Amino acid sequence: MGGAALPWSNPILFARRAVDLAREDLISVQARDGPIFFDRCLVDAAVALDGAAGGSEGRRLCELYRYDGPIFMTPPWRALFQNDQERRHSFDAACAEYERLGLAYSDLGYEIIILPQSDLASRLAFILHALDAA
Repeated sequence: MGGAALPWSNPILFARRAVDLAREDLISVQARDGPIFFDRCLVDAAVALDGAAGGSEGRRLCELYRYDGPIFMTPPWRALFQNDQERRHSFDAACAEYERLGLAYSDLGYEIIILPQSDLASRLAFILHALDAA
């Protein structure tokens, strides 16, 4: 949006803005029925904030604002990974972020389900089956 809140130039400001947006997203759907999926969420932003700022503010927010589980995580997939203007980090950095997020979700008590590296229809079937089993 032309602002200064960019992960490569001001990671703390970027993470704070991401936390605010994720919290607003979660609050805005509280009254809705049925499953709601978030591509990224408060936990992701909070982990980035705590990593950039060196504190535990994000962790405290994650304890206040909870999601229903399970959490579906997709491991970094080299065949699909590519850089562009919005994704400047390396594949190795994506792998490190994936590991940090997995630890954070686990520490917060979420059930993590790892999505298979397969075609879209197979991943969708996997998710629907996992939700039926939950």
